Amino acid sequence: MLVYQLQGTGPADTKDRAGFCYDGYCAVAVIRQTKDGKRHLLAHAESQNAQWYSPPYRTGDLTVFESNALGSGNYNDDIVFHQSSDGRYSRVDVQSWKAEVTGLTLEPNFYFDWQTDYRAMVGQTSLMAGLPDEWHRDPRGGCARVFLKLNGDALTVAAPAAQIPDYKC
Repeated sequence: MLVYQLQGTGPADTKDRAGFCYDGYCAVAVIRQTKDGKRHLLAHAESQNAQWYSPPYRTGDLTVFESNALGSGNYNDDIVFHQSSDGRYSRVDVQSWKAEVTGLTLEPNFYFDWQTDYRAMVGQTSLMAGLPDEWHRDPRGGCARVFLKLNGDALTVAAPAAQIPDYKC
């Protein structure tokens, strides 16, 4: 059986998940628990940017811990593990693909990061229209989307980004 543990240096307050990682770091651990109750650490990763991590979900061979920067404009720092056919876990690079698509979108919403849907393997970001009254939290320039694939232990671009006008991501 697989279990997980969310770790942080902030105050442990079940009513305020956001305080979990303030003034420190957030981390996640994936643990295998045997029938006799023994636990073995399979994977561990930490972040300086995340404010908290959601409980994990599995999609295919991926175990996903989505992060949240609480609207601060920080880039998301999701932690994703890939389970190989021999049962080993390795961390997936979920950031490098973004460098491939940054130049493909016109006027991206640079205040926030690309969002990744790991179930659909799609990345998307809102686009700025360049209007004088456009505020960075309400982009009106449409949406850019890109299909992704797992290549080794990294997400890579499977197809070029497409711009979808008049559509909010």
